[in-house]
Amino acid sequence: MIVIIKEKAPELLSCFKCSEYFILWSPRKATRVAAHLPVNAPDLCERAFFRIVYAMKWFNIPPELVINVDQVGVWVLPNNSYTFHEKGSHQVDVVAKDEKHCYTALTASTASGAFLPFQQVWARKTAGSLLSQNSPRMKDAIHHGFHFASAASVTSPWSHFSTFKTMKEWIIHILVPYYLSVIESNPDLPSDQKCILFINIYPVHTSKDFTSYVYAEHPFIVLIFVPGNCTGAFQPADNSRSK
Repeated sequence: MIVIIKEKAPELLSCFKCSEYFILWSPRKATRVAAHLPVNAPDLCERAFFRIVYAMKWFNIPPELVINVDQVGVWVLPNNSYTFHEKGSHQVDVVAKDEKHCYTALTASTASGAFLPFQQVWARKTAGSLLSQNSPRMKDAIHHGFHFASAASVTSPWSHFSTFKTMKEWIIHILVPYYLSVIESNPDLPSDQKCILFINIYPVHTSKDFTSYVYAEHPFIVLIFVPGNCTGAFQPADNSRSK
């Protein structure tokens, strides 16, 4: 506002102060209606917990093979969801709040405290959308097993969210090598040892394509889902790792 006054009528600023008090603005956070916890959330979370317990006991699954997966969006250009708006406002829009110049980081950790290498998912369809092989520390990332993938979304070329394609690549390039390393390091585990994949109930995860692929190609994986709208209460990564 001050910039506009200086441009249109700079003489006004000689006797007028464009204060926050004058314009009745205060710092406000951009707001949208969020999903609420279901009324039976405690029951849903308890059921999910006992699914994990039952699978661990029935298949003799060690903590190293109880794997929690989550995705988090990371902005290339970080932005702040706070702005100035009239006091008392309940619905506040922020320019560029929905800016999509970002990528999805797929992170995974185990019940034993180990971290799996990260997967970074970018929009578009080709390797040209990924980071350059000459990027700083790229060799270190590759050495540690990080995986870089293009989403190749069928709904939007600008979407960076995980897709069936990137989830398959994550299993092949990150989960399977980790799983095999655990089997090799523990001679007491059978070659067909089961592992638990505790994952959000996103459409890409519950799709027939993904579940059929897991059951057919990787039968050692036991899929257990975080109850719907309960990620804030029962997704370990949301409550610790991604923050």
